[in-house]
Amino acid sequence: MDNFQKKIKKALDNQIFDPLTLSETEVGNFISTIKEHPKESSKKQFALIIPSVVLCLVLLISFVLLKPYFNGIEQTSAAIEKQATEEFGQLIFIPRFENYPITFAGITKSPINDTPVDLTISYGKEQGKIEQGFANKAERQKWEKEQGAILLYGPYQAKTAFSINYRPGHVEFDGVNEEEREINGVPFMYDHVKKEAVEFVTVSLNAGGGVYFVNFIITEDFTLSNSEKVLEEMINQIKKLPSNSIDTNTNP
Repeated sequence: MDNFQKKIKKALDNQIFDPLTLSETEVGNFISTIKEHPKESSKKQFALIIPSVVLCLVLLISFVLLKPYFNGIEQTSAAIEKQATEEFGQLIFIPRFENYPITFAGITKSPINDTPVDLTISYGKEQGKIEQGFANKAERQKWEKEQGAILLYGPYQAKTAFSINYRPGHVEFDGVNEEEREINGVPFMYDHVKKEAVEFVTVSLNAGGGVYFVNFIITEDFTLSNSEKVLEEMINQIKKLPSNSIDTNTNP
């Protein structure tokens, strides 16, 4: 028995074993168990450290790989925001969604005085390739002339998950089952229509000196729960705008 075992044995004899009736073999087995326990604990701690390190590396690599993608979303939204602000002559807010890239953005102009009337932004679960007929500047300018519009971005070949329309001033909201709701202190009008062949949600929100109409097409790929998450994210972004950009009055 080495010195370490002797010290443990003496302490245990005084505190535990003296009042008990144990054989020398039983005492020795117990001491051996106590001595080996720290080694097992160290092995368990080491076994827990390895997966933690691996997880951190995976998260770091994922961040590095996805950073250009997130930067691309931010740059696209910022560019559209800048162009729209110049056209409308007032600050226009363009929502950003990491899981839903912008696939189209355009401004409709009045046929009377050529002033901007509304801004339409479409979002998809993926972006896809640029639509045929919009690959070069001449083709885009031809489309703008025919449509009486300004093409800000796209269009890309992707199924639309939802779209946002911005119109300056106050615009009347005429829903089928409209009701007033509120998220994080921001009020809005909400309309949910569900029929046999179609289901959609329309939201009217006053902000930035105008009205944002959000149109959700509810499908198996884009559920009602998805629409609620997008709406909450959009409102959280609006909450970060200057307080005078948010209109708490939902009526036109």
